[in-house]
Amino acid sequence: MQRVTLNDQLAAYAARVRAIMNTVPDGILLLDTNLRVVLSNPGADKALALLASWLPEQRLLALAGQSIEALLQTPDSGLAHELTHADHVFEVMACPLHSAPGDATPGADGWVLILRDVTQEHAVLSRVQQQEHLAAIGQLAAGIAHDFKNIISVITLYSQILMRAPLAERDRQRLVTMSQQANHASRLIQQILDFSRRSAMERSSGWTMGPKVCKA
Repeated sequence: MQRVTLNDQLAAYAARVRAIMNTVPDGILLLDTNLRVVLSNPGADKALALLASWLPEQRLLALAGQSIEALLQTPDSGLAHELTHADHVFEVMACPLHSAPGDATPGADGWVLILRDVTQEHAVLSRVQQQEHLAAIGQLAAGIAHDFKNIISVITLYSQILMRAPLAERDRQRLVTMSQQANHASRLIQQILDFSRRSAMERSSGWTMGPKVCKA
């Protein structure tokens, strides 16, 4: 019977941890107390290539121009730090490691950094915000357009009534011009109402994706 040593068990456990990390789409970095990278998954390697000028044997001092010390602190929002580089946006969350139960010293045993690429989510959120802005404009325009539509309807109605009466040719031509301009105004108002409806439909088809929170 083959004897399983403690080293074999540790190696198997490390292999399982590595396999799990490699399946996580977010970047995961394990830092020691000297801010050197002990372990990283493919997502973290990709993020580091974008955000840091760093070599594996060096300390990780900054990401996208922000110091690691600042990123290890909980932001005022209580959610995550946000880093922007070129066309990419990342959320960075730091979780201190505690090897001893009850150890209250943050980072006494190192840190876990989670780097999440939220570029696509930000693009979606920006689109939704634009849709909401257009919807607000559309609602305002619709209210104004309905009021003007009522006014134009009254003008059109009375011009049609007056054209039935015996009038001088010059007065009749003035009523025709008034009716034509009222019809033109009605078409413009209808365009505004159509824009309002399209804005409402686009807004109803939008969606947002909420942030994730990492708690120490």
